[in-house]
Amino acid sequence: MMHATSELLAVLVPLLLLASANQEPTLVLGVVNRSVELSAHLHLPHPVQETVWKFKSGNVMVKMAEVGNMKLLFYSNQFNNRIKTVKNGTAIVIEPLSLRDTGEYQAEIILTNKQIHRVSFKLTVYEAIPSPTIRTEWKENTTDYCNITLDCSAPPITPDFTYTWKSRRKNSEYRPYNTGSTIHVLLPPEHQDMEFLCTAQNPVYQESASVYIEQFCAVTNNAGMNMTQVRGCHLPLRFSLAAAFLCISLVCIHLSHRYH
Repeated sequence: MMHATSELLAVLVPLLLLASANQEPTLVLGVVNRSVELSAHLHLPHPVQETVWKFKSGNVMVKMAEVGNMKLLFYSNQFNNRIKTVKNGTAIVIEPLSLRDTGEYQAEIILTNKQIHRVSFKLTVYEAIPSPTIRTEWKENTTDYCNITLDCSAPPITPDFTYTWKSRRKNSEYRPYNTGSTIHVLLPPEHQDMEFLCTAQNPVYQESASVYIEQFCAVTNNAGMNMTQVRGCHLPLRFSLAAAFLCISLVCIHLSHRYH
């Protein structure tokens, strides 16, 4: 009876260990041209004999590398010379990352007693974000308020790409203002010293840019003054032309009377 129980346990224990490792994939995020580590983080009861790494893109799972006997063998050209192994092959570092590396990875860890542990990872690679650009569109400016639209943009745009805005007055802390790429700002003169900060971000990267409203409100005021000045600078020329025309007319009339 005890012999049968021992045989049953010898069969069930490896199965239990194998089943315990078959969990949901660990989510991992990466950035193009940077590195990422995929690590099993398992407490293994026996030494590792070899580890087989597989990569699934779409519906196809392919063998990408094998680590064992102090050797690393590549089976996929996509990862040649871009993989380093650590922790006896139970972890790998991929560098530099590319968008093609997005997909599901599986480590099949084979122990010296032939037990197999499988760990999965779901890697999503994102592009780095350049510094955003803020465009301003002046709507209206009076002595009572300044009305400006601010538009923030930073390609590439992906579904999980977001914009957030913060604002502050001079020598104060930033405060949340709004979300979305475009905001409309209507400020009285006493609040036109405000700074607006736009942050563009995806799940792994972010960049920011800021703009001071005061400079644009002042520009629109000066533009209005300059336009008035431009219109006014034509007045002396108009008077000069009218005077010249009048003088020529008088001379012509005088000559006409003289010859008659």
